[in-house]
Parts: sequence; C-alpha cells; structure tokens
Amino acid sequence: MYTNARSMGNKQEELEVMVQQQSCDVVTITETWRDDSHSWSTALNGYELFRRDRKGRRGGGMALYIKKVFDSIGIETNEDGVECLWVRIKGKANKADIVLGVCYHPPHQEEEVDNLFYKQLETVSGSSALVLVGDFNLPDICWELNTAEKRQSRKFLDCMDDNFLSQLVGEPTRGETMLDLLFTNRDGLVGDVVVGGRLGQSDHEIIEFSIIGEIRRYINRTFTLDFQRADFGLFKRLIQRVPWEEALKNKGLQESWVLFKTEFLKAQEQTVPVCPKTSRRGKRPAWISKEVLDELRNKKRIIFGRRARSLRKYLRGLLENEGNIVTADEEKAEVLNAFFASVFSGKTTCLQDNCPPGLVDGVREQNGFPIIQEEAIREQLRCLDAHKSMGPDGIHPRVMRELADDLAKPLSIIYNQSWLTGEVPEDWKLASVTPIHNKGGKEDPSSYRPASLTSVPGKIMEQFILSVITQHLQDGQGLRPSQHGFRRVTNVPPHHSTIRPGFPVPVNTNNPGVRKAARFGVYRYNNSSNDLFLFKESQIKKAMVQIVRGLKYMLHVEIKRTVCEKRDHPNLDSCHFQREKNLQQETNCLPTKHKALLTDFPLRHHELYMKELEVLPVPDAPGFTTRLTFRSH
Repeated sequence: MYTNARSMGNKQEELEVMVQQQSCDVVTITETWRDDSHSWSTALNGYELFRRDRKGRRGGGMALYIKKVFDSIGIETNEDGVECLWVRIKGKANKADIVLGVCYHPPHQEEEVDNLFYKQLETVSGSSALVLVGDFNLPDICWELNTAEKRQSRKFLDCMDDNFLSQLVGEPTRGETMLDLLFTNRDGLVGDVVVGGRLGQSDHEIIEFSIIGEIRRYINRTFTLDFQRADFGLFKRLIQRVPWEEALKNKGLQESWVLFKTEFLKAQEQTVPVCPKTSRRGKRPAWISKEVLDELRNKKRIIFGRRARSLRKYLRGLLENEGNIVTADEEKAEVLNAFFASVFSGKTTCLQDNCPPGLVDGVREQNGFPIIQEEAIREQLRCLDAHKSMGPDGIHPRVMRELADDLAKPLSIIYNQSWLTGEVPEDWKLASVTPIHNKGGKEDPSSYRPASLTSVPGKIMEQFILSVITQHLQDGQGLRPSQHGFRRVTNVPPHHSTIRPGFPVPVNTNNPGVRKAARFGVYRYNNSSNDLFLFKESQIKKAMVQIVRGLKYMLHVEIKRTVCEKRDHPNLDSCHFQREKNLQQETNCLPTKHKALLTDFPLRHHELYMKELEVLPVPDAPGFTTRLTFRSH
C-alpha cells in the first residue's frame, strides 16, 4: 500500500487501523513531515520501520513499513538532497532479491538534484527486481503516449526507459492529475493495482498493489499452550507418581523448588501440546475494536460513492455521529474509562478477613510460625483465574487449577519451608514486564504503564502472608472492631455501642492548612445530626483524614494538649487531648448558620459530638464570637 499523507501528525492511529484491517505486508508513505521528535509515535506493531526525514526545512519525508516476518535490509545512499528510501527484501534460496523504493519529487526540483536521483536509481537497481513508488509531481506527462511538455519531464521519461521501468498506474491520484506513480522493471512482478481511498484528510488517493515473488520469511517461534488438546488425566497421574515427601526431604528451598518445577514442566510437555501464535487477533492492538473497523469500512464506502449529492449529505451526518474518531485527550480518557469499566471483573480470591482454612487456626507453637495446611492451598488453587497469563517460570494458572488436589502436597512443603527459612526461590523474584500505553502522547515515555507477570505459585504465597498479617492485627487489637472501615468484611456496630466516657480526640490544633477542609465539613454535614456516616472502603482513609483535619481547624486553639504521638495513623499527625467530660472553649470563627449541627464521627472507639454552634454578634469586634460546646457521651 502506498499513500501521500501530507503530514502524519494526526493520521497514525487511522493508518494503524487500516493496516491491521487489510493485513498489508508493506506500507510506503511520502510527505510524512516528521523529524527526530516523532520517534516514539511512528512504530506499528509487527512492522519494521525505515524512514528518511527532510532535514533543515518543513515538509517532505518518507517512511516504509515492512512486516518483521520478511528478511529486509535498508540500502544506504550518500545523496542528501535526493528524497528517496531504498530497502532490499531477501528472496528464497536461489531466488532473486526485490528492491523496493519510495521517492518524493518536490515540484520545481532543481535539475542537479534530478541528476543525482537518476544516478542513484541506476546504482540501486542493477540486475535486481525493482519496484519504485512515490509522488513525482510531473502532471504534464501523458503516460498513454509516453510524452511530456516540459524538458524536465522528458528527461525523467528517458531515465525510466534507460532502466527498463514500466509505469502501472492508470487513474488520477490527486484531483484530475496523475502525480503518484508505480514503476517496475519485471513483467508480472507487480499486479492488482487499485487506486482509491484516502488517509485522513489527505488529497492524494491510496494505491494498493501486490508484489508477486518468492520472498524469504521468518518462522514464527512464539508458541502457546493448546489447552483444547490437553490430557489433564495423564497430567494428574504423572504428578501423583512422584513421592513428594521423600523427594523434597533434606533439601534446601531453591533445590526443592527446582525439583518441583522440573517435574511439573516435564509432565506438562507430555500432556499439554503447544501451537504457534498465528491469530491476527493476538497481534492487533486492543483499541482496534470491531466498531472501529466497521467505521473504516464505512469511510471507504463513502469515498467510492457514485452520486456527489448523496455523498455530501452522508458526510454532514457523519460529523454528528458519536462514533467519530476521538482526538481530545479528555474524550479519549472517557472512552477508555468506559471500556475498562465494562470489562471489569468483580471476581476475587480469598478476602483478607476470610483467611484460608487451616492457616491461622492450624497447629503452631506459642509465638511460633503457623503451618500452611494442604486444604488452604487447595482452596487457593481452585480460586485461580484460568484466563490469566503465566509468569516467567512457565507454570500456567489453568494447569494449577486443574491439578489443585495433586499440587497441594508439594506446594505445602515448599511454602512451609519458605515460611520457616525466610527465603524465596529465584523464580519468584523474576517478572516479565511489558510497557502498555496508558494515556497521553505515544512519544512521551510517562504515558506508558508497566504490566508485570510474576510467578503464580509466588503470588499464592503472598496471599497466605497477607492473611496471617491481617489475622495478627485482629488478634492483637491492631485493628479494633470500631475501625470497620479498614476491614473488608465486618458487621458495623451501632453508634451507641461504642460510646465510652472521656474525650480522646486525636487532632492537631495548630495546623492552619486545614481550614478549607473544616469549612467543607461544616457545610457538608450542616443538616445532619445523630447519624453515623459510613464511608466506602476505598475512601475510608481519605475521609478520616478530612474529618480529623476539619476538627483541627475547628479546635485551632490549644486545649490542654499533650505530647504529639504518631502511632496508629502517622499521616494524621495525631495529638491526644486530655479526656474531660465537659470541655468548653471560646474562639473566633467565620459564621455559617445561626445553628449548625455536625454529625457524629467515630474516631477509634469514642465519638465526638459538636452539640451546638451558636453565632453571636459582638459589638466593636471584627468578627463573631462563637461558643463551641463539646460533650462526651
């Protein structure tokens, strides 16, 4: 495929869709208008890029994309003024190579530069099969009669004849003129020439053609597990044959893991066949959906419309269609957010407060290590998502889920050994990291996020560690029952059941940066009283910070403050006040309403009430005097 893009600045995404839809082997482009700052935004997945940018001035530039399955190499030339790009495609054994060139000939180009191009063409072609395509800007040439009006054009025709090149384009490519041309020096080398369609808002037509030749291809060496032909029954029998207790006895952790991995992969090789990844869906970027491909087909139907009036009518409606290509960053973000929300899965493994059976309640000595039971491992293996990818160790979660009953025994030995020694196998420290475009321009590295694949058995061990830590916090009162917002599953107690005497408010009274948060709190809860606000789990910490900061401002005078202690929540800068039942203090405060009630806030296992806020005008005072009455319930 060839096209004159007239700037690729906003056409890269459409080019990627078009290439994926038509499965083009080679894509040639002129007038890319690129420079060194566009290096990040020029790549196409699965294609090798050859490019030549115009230096020192705007415009020009060429790009040639060729699939990586072909054995190709760029041909270096020394003529800086000639805008040509040459690539040699290797043929099969005992078959000739094919030289593919793309050229841009600016209007009114100097004759000296033309002579350099003719010399370069003669040097590159030689005895090889040649295909040359590009924008030559010679509208005065009549290709049917092989004649031209201008001397520069006649000299161009003589050069084509001297190199035995035949021109194959027979339709106008820009308006009523034929500017984009296709040449070859072998009969039957190029066929199926079609002119039609445009890239973006370019005024040049696209030229599609086929190169008929025996070209050397790379063999796809990427394989994946074929679970449709897997024999899991034989897999289970092979795993059951291994006496795991005897095999792993008196061995170090790394040695035990290597033995388990070797036996596992050996059985997997015998029972789960592999197949090469040849699906086009796997190579296509995720954002190229079926809807995007349908819209591209609609665009081609519009271009080939017969009646101009109906064409203009359809284009006006297309501008109002919600399915138009999105260019603004905010709109792209909304589209991606909607897509991610639609594919979000609510499935999860064992929760923090639902510890695996036998893990915490198992046999252990006082202040000793818990024993990871086989039943707990079996439950974790059954919770694995079979559609997830495997880590660098080659152990797939689909296989582990199928063999949960048989893998629980060896994994329990390895997990307990890792728990007691404090070591982990080397494979658990490795990860396959892939950069994924997140948002922003593709030329900006900060627009990418890393996606890592780690060992699945290692992630199961992490679940056990998390469960033990959570249970330890609950048993040791690290998380009190009143702190239900920090726990996944708990019954929220009624607000009156946590009331105790005293005034343990962890606030800092001399922080002026929290006034805005305090004012927001007054307005937010102005019409609420005696209600216990429950916050979403993902926002509980942020909500507590906001509430405490609001109290910091409302109590911005020092009230019998003791030493500041950073214990439970260091980021709150908590300071404990002396606990008194009836504590009153007068201070200046901006008025909100004559009476404002603030809701009950559960702080640790106590509750704070702002009983009443009375705003009283004071003569000869710059503001108002407020009486804040606090009581402990």
